[in-house]
Amino acid sequence: MVGISGTLRIKLRSNEIKRGWAKKTRDILTRINAEDTSPEVERVVWLLEALVEAESLRVTLAKHATSVDWRRVAEDHNQLLRHPQPLPPNYGDVDFDDSELQQQKVRYRDLLTEINRRLRIYKWHPSLLVAPRFFLPIQVSYVSPGQIEAEEWETSAVQWLLGHSSLGGGPDSPAFIARFRKCVECREIWFYSTRGKNHKYCSKACDKKHHSRSEEFKEKRRKYMRRYRKDTSEQVERYWASSGRKKVSHRAKRG
Repeated sequence: MVGISGTLRIKLRSNEIKRGWAKKTRDILTRINAEDTSPEVERVVWLLEALVEAESLRVTLAKHATSVDWRRVAEDHNQLLRHPQPLPPNYGDVDFDDSELQQQKVRYRDLLTEINRRLRIYKWHPSLLVAPRFFLPIQVSYVSPGQIEAEEWETSAVQWLLGHSSLGGGPDSPAFIARFRKCVECREIWFYSTRGKNHKYCSKACDKKHHSRSEEFKEKRRKYMRRYRKDTSEQVERYWASSGRKKVSHRAKRG
């Protein structure tokens, strides 16, 4: 049984991890959204877009792969963990009757192949990080000898995005990489969402702007204006009735 002090330590540690997680993600997205056209940023943006698209395709295909023997899937997964391969020749060896799903399967496999091809440029090795004086918990980082600052940022960003691709996903539920989204309104800003799949906008301004063009919003606006005009007219009528004065027509006054 965990005591109060133990529970508090766990909670504090959890909050510390969340803050570090948020800061790391924010630092990466700040650089991506700064319209930086440097080669390292362009490579990271391509990888982010490719990983998000690949995960979306994977979830869609998994939901429709009704003929899949999930026991064999588990066996293949365990085999892959014991003997890693970049992309086995028979990966995704499932045929779909629907032509669109079949095209998505081909696109998914081609995308994974291209991602693996581009990842070959990165050369790094794991290294333990320790605080020299305070004996904090050991952490693992991946470093490449002789890296300059730009390469360090790219290495860190690539590792962070790849880690999100392997966290949180299920057979037909998206991994954490799906939390990285591009605003559907401005189509420029990337953001990180923890509020579910319906969170599609980088800001409240983009959210309002997008919905202001929807038919649902326009219909609500029309109903509101009809009600507003009716209420205003009734208020004017009550005013003239209670004042005991005769309402003067503007047309009659001009005549």
